[in-house]
Amino acid sequence: MSAKQTVRSVALFIDRASMMMRLSPQRTFALRLALGAFALIAAAWLFGAITEDVVNQDAPLGTLDLYVAAWLHSRVTPGWTSVMAVVSDFGAPITVIAIASVVATVLLYLRAHYQLLLLVLAVPGGALLNGIIKQLIHRHRPVFDDPIQTLATYSFPSGHAMGSTVLYGTLAAIVIWQVRDWRVSLLAIFAAALLVAWICLSRIYLGVHYLSDVAAGFLEGIVWLGVCLAAVDAVRRRTARGHC
Repeated sequence: MSAKQTVRSVALFIDRASMMMRLSPQRTFALRLALGAFALIAAAWLFGAITEDVVNQDAPLGTLDLYVAAWLHSRVTPGWTSVMAVVSDFGAPITVIAIASVVATVLLYLRAHYQLLLLVLAVPGGALLNGIIKQLIHRHRPVFDDPIQTLATYSFPSGHAMGSTVLYGTLAAIVIWQVRDWRVSLLAIFAAALLVAWICLSRIYLGVHYLSDVAAGFLEGIVWLGVCLAAVDAVRRRTARGHC
């Protein structure tokens, strides 16, 4: 294929992609609803599967948890430990509360009531849900002869993974809600996902969580955030119909 033909093919692909982006409001809503429902169901199923394996202490998952924990712990360095400690702080409860409080204040000032409702439902509700599940599962944290950090609280599911998923996922949703530009939306989703992934990795690296802990915390956050988004959207649509 010549260079000119390649350019024409790329241009044709971009034109078709642009046409797909320009869906009617009804089709856009239907597509969002279908994708959202699929993601919510998939995340809930995976969370349930991981939780069942942890409760039943199934060998494959337990073996993987131990292998990943040992592999990372054997590669600990002072430099990376300092980096991971800072990254982990972005998902700490005090950080989540501080960021959520600042954002809530800004949303209140801007009178962005639905975005504020989403934040208020998602972050405190997610923390409460995570605490309840921790108490129900009673999983202890990893144990090492030379631990980097030690915590006395329960391990499953990871509160840092859950809290960061809910908080930064909510912030991404607010950006998408306000800007309504698909390029900005993709950037917001990518930034939130990257930060959450680093926070999850930092918790395993620091030896305070297993892989299954952070995976379950992430999935738990996805499910809870999806429920909150659906609830706020239902309230918004009902209010809009009431004003018609």
